[in-house]
Amino acid sequence: MTRFRFGPALLVAFALAAGSATAQDRPFLYNEEDFGRPVDGTELDVCIDQRDPAWQIDEAIAREIAAVLLLDPQIHYVGGAAVTSPFDDVYYYLRAQCRVFFGFKLIAGHYPEWVAVTRAYYDANYVFVGSDPNVARLGDLPPRTAIGTTSATSADFLFLQFNNLQPTAQRWRRIPFGTDAQTLSALESGTIAAALVWGPSLLDLTDGDALPPDVQFIAPDPVQLSPMPVGGLLLSTDTYLRQEIDTAIVALQAQGYLDQLVAQYPFLSVPAAQ
Repeated sequence: MTRFRFGPALLVAFALAAGSATAQDRPFLYNEEDFGRPVDGTELDVCIDQRDPAWQIDEAIAREIAAVLLLDPQIHYVGGAAVTSPFDDVYYYLRAQCRVFFGFKLIAGHYPEWVAVTRAYYDANYVFVGSDPNVARLGDLPPRTAIGTTSATSADFLFLQFNNLQPTAQRWRRIPFGTDAQTLSALESGTIAAALVWGPSLLDLTDGDALPPDVQFIAPDPVQLSPMPVGGLLLSTDTYLRQEIDTAIVALQAQGYLDQLVAQYPFLSVPAAQ
């Protein structure tokens, strides 16, 4: 039985929107002064990366933020700009096409000084899934059981830290993979008994509203996983615009709009705390 949908784009590492990046100095771009920039006026220029599995909710929130600010949303759908690295792409787009780039994990201390981050507009979870209906929690899996993780994520670090603190004979076997699609493919093939993945990835790898019938969520207990806030990135010089966007996010939270929107996406968890 086919459990997950694996498209070619999902079999490669997704490192730009909602992904991880390495802190660095402001990138150098040739002829940067020729780019120009979208200017403040009647429009809000927003970048959205459709490789992000939750790009539709990011776009919906961007449009609502623009409406609160009485601006016309201009959505720019972007991908890799083939500059030098994924994070250089962020700088390129913020210089050349948009003022804010939505859909990033807001990891504390993760971004360089030339980046400013918005308030979170929702929190998402990393989740464990498995194929044995008798396993309700991670602690039900016996030692030496193979558990797949998408490597180098915050959840992977938490799992690895917990597992390494256990006596050797009580540890699970952690098998790292490069992408969520690869991790779930290993679950489908029976290579692993459980998979730890970014919850929103299930939006792309399933029908979008439910897990396949032979796959279940597994409670992370005894591993403690923290929700991950998601928001937008701007250049640090755009202080006023960041304040305006944050004000709009607070207004949308107060109106209950974010609760209603997130409720439409079963793998996204809950709106960000106010």
